[in-house]
Amino acid sequence: MKITIGIPAYNEARNIAIIITKLKKITDSIIVCDDGSTDMTSDISKNLGAIVVSHKKNMGYGVAINSIFQKSKEMNSDLLVTFDADGQHRVEDIEKVIEPIKNNDADLVIGSDFWLKKVMCLIIEKLVLKLLLK
Repeated sequence: MKITIGIPAYNEARNIAIIITKLKKITDSIIVCDDGSTDMTSDISKNLGAIVVSHKKNMGYGVAINSIFQKSKEMNSDLLVTFDADGQHRVEDIEKVIEPIKNNDADLVIGSDFWLKKVMCLIIEKLVLKLLLK
């Protein structure tokens, strides 16, 4: 199974080398969409062996993701994982995310920490209210 990791990036020269280096432990098929960066994001990514799709100007996250999907399709990838360039995603979580697809239990997996943040906010809100009402 050909696993490709796609990284939308805008001015991520400070982070991109670390991210690509970590991701190369999982796959050599890495696409970086340089979304109009004015720093060295594209050059660093190319030097580390990533396939780089470049936008001449910043087009936004949605267009960058679409460019990654198109390139992944051209490359005949079996599985595409999108990964943020800012380091907020954990490389070690990728295997957990793709496992349902590998096991034919799912066609699509969406990872999100939104629900966790929402739950934590509710818990904190209740604790604060309890303290204020005492």
